[in-house]
Amino acid sequence: MRPSSPGPRSLVTLPLALEAPGQPDKAASPPRRAPGGNPLSGAAATSRLRAQPAGRADLEGARASRGNVGTPRASPGRGQHLKRHLGTLAAAALATQLGGPALGQSRELTKEYDNGGVYTGTFLDGRQHGQGTYKLPSGYEYTGEWVEGRIEGQGTARFPNGAVYVGHFTDGRPDGQGKITYPDGGTFEGDWKAGEIDGRGVAVYATGLRYEGEFKDGLQAGTGTATEPNGTIYEGGWLAGEKSGAGRITYPDGSVYEGAMAKGLPEGKGRLTLPDGGVYEGAWVAGRIEGEGVLTQADGARYEGAFVDGKREGLGRAVSANGDVYDGGFVADRRQGAGTLTAKDGLTYVGAWAGDRFEGQGKATYPDGSVYEGGFAEGRREGPGKLTYPDGASLEGTWADGALAGAGTAVYADGQSYVGGFAAGKRSGQGKLTYRDGSSLEGTWVEGALDGEGVERHADGTVYEGGFAAGAWQGKGKVTYKDGSSYEGDWVAGAKSGQGTERHADGTLYVGAFANDRREGQGKVTYPDGGTYEGAWVAGVIVGEGVAVYTDGGRYEGAFAEGLREGQGKLTTASGAVFEGLWKAGRLEGPGKATYANGDVYEGNFVDGKRQGQGKMTFAGGEVYEGLWQAGQPAPDGAAPAN
Repeated sequence: MRPSSPGPRSLVTLPLALEAPGQPDKAASPPRRAPGGNPLSGAAATSRLRAQPAGRADLEGARASRGNVGTPRASPGRGQHLKRHLGTLAAAALATQLGGPALGQSRELTKEYDNGGVYTGTFLDGRQHGQGTYKLPSGYEYTGEWVEGRIEGQGTARFPNGAVYVGHFTDGRPDGQGKITYPDGGTFEGDWKAGEIDGRGVAVYATGLRYEGEFKDGLQAGTGTATEPNGTIYEGGWLAGEKSGAGRITYPDGSVYEGAMAKGLPEGKGRLTLPDGGVYEGAWVAGRIEGEGVLTQADGARYEGAFVDGKREGLGRAVSANGDVYDGGFVADRRQGAGTLTAKDGLTYVGAWAGDRFEGQGKATYPDGSVYEGGFAEGRREGPGKLTYPDGASLEGTWADGALAGAGTAVYADGQSYVGGFAAGKRSGQGKLTYRDGSSLEGTWVEGALDGEGVERHADGTVYEGGFAAGAWQGKGKVTYKDGSSYEGDWVAGAKSGQGTERHADGTLYVGAFANDRREGQGKVTYPDGGTYEGAWVAGVIVGEGVAVYTDGGRYEGAFAEGLREGQGKLTTASGAVFEGLWKAGRLEGPGKATYANGDVYEGNFVDGKRQGQGKMTFAGGEVYEGLWQAGQPAPDGAAPAN
């Protein structure tokens, strides 16, 4: 039985997940508002960079003051609230213009207002001017420069929640260079415009996140660099407080992303370089590898095709480090659906895949040139299929776990064929093996050989019917030859052993014991002419004690060797003569006795079956000759009457 061809092997698997290591979520992106207040995480990270809000009573008090300070917007951002509160300070300063003549002096004065505010500083023409400090009951305080009743120039604003702004003001609002520090330790230092963070600056958050770059309307906009506490660095474009446009992310493990960004995450075309030298270049969606792309690993393995959520999904081409190539479908980073594998060692497979293995219908061509076409399961041949070898041999039938199992047909290169059952790739159960010359084996098979009852037929007409064991005749069985001869009886390992009956074409019949395909032990042979022998046999030859009956009616009883009378024995002829004594090579040799049919009796020595040497003949008539004999006759020195 030909051994099975090698089965399919697994292609070197590419990474199951391709998400960028250390990919920050939106909470870790540079925040949209200045640091301070509540910790900047989650939704708070998208708030605008503005000052803390003023209390409503303070706002209403500012509105009650005289002067044109504008209507503050109700935006909840820190910058807007800072601008609103500074507007309150400016309005309170304008209210001091109603103070009377004393306000025209330039020396430092203290003035209290209806809303509870207190101003201590210098005046000019009845308006705050020069250096001064304005405090409200809520805890708001401004100390710095005033110009004609307006907060203008360098100053410091302190808020009830502990936030402090130090910098330049214009018309009561932060404008130019300034720094705000929040109670939680967060800071922003940089450009302000009309109360808004606008221009370049540096924001440091209580979480340790640092952003340096451009701002617009209180939000990151333009270009800037954000450095996270874990070492992640983003350099690139920003829009409305979120990473947007071209950018570069350097992760703590050394991975680097370069490409498009949108809404704070990689989006569009981008390139990720891994610490080990692996590179992904292709499409990204919402921070995930998704769409068409190319992944090249450090060992040279390469995948080009579709990705979904960081995994190979859809159609693609994978080339392993050893040169194996797969073209086809992927699902959840594994080969699935229709696909073609071309291995470096010559293996090819075209067909269905599931879970990274051959699954379903397919065709595999192995390095030795053998071809299997049929079903697969878990990478092994399974179900109906046919395996064809380069020399023309084939196996066809039902497969299980990579080998024929069940009904099948095997055709061998030498012309043999087998039709029947298989188990684990070997002939099993009922089946028939036919040879090129017409010979056959039919019956029960176990482990590739007949075992149990069966029939063996040879091209020359020989037929055996009976038991088998491991392919050899065993137990009870009968073999019949073309010439009509036969043996029926016991078999051991393909040889006659035990009791049996052997018939020859010439009519010879033997019934008795056998060993190793030869007569051994006790048995009887009957010849076509009627002669018989019954007695001991050794290695197929008459040896030992036995009885021979000859066709002329003679009978010998005694010892035999090599099929001839040998040793002590007695021969009785059809005429009634009796010869007994020692025999050698079928003839009397040595002391013996001959009783002839006419009544003569000879007792003496024999040589080669003849009277020779000393002997005594007693004739029927009573005469006696005793003396030497030569060649069956009395010796010349003594006369002997004729027989």
